[in-house]
Amino acid sequence: MHSHCFAAYTRYAYTCPLCFKSLGNLEMYWRMIDRLLEAEQLPAEYAGRRQSILCNDCGARSEVAFHFVYHRCASCKGYNTRIV
Repeated sequence: MHSHCFAAYTRYAYTCPLCFKSLGNLEMYWRMIDRLLEAEQLPAEYAGRRQSILCNDCGARSEVAFHFVYHRCASCKGYNTRIV
């Protein structure tokens, strides 16, 4: 990837475009998402639903609480995950 393309890419993305791992330490960002989710309440029809995910950072598979956007890895506690 060209250095100027990479610089433009990292203004909007936090993961490697090839392996999807986080490009740096995002613990502070993950804690911001934690606080956001603590303040949010999902509609009653979604309470108790679970979602299967794969963590792009640690490779763990987890069953986690459903959310429309964010799914926290049960292993490394990050949000760089995808639904499986």
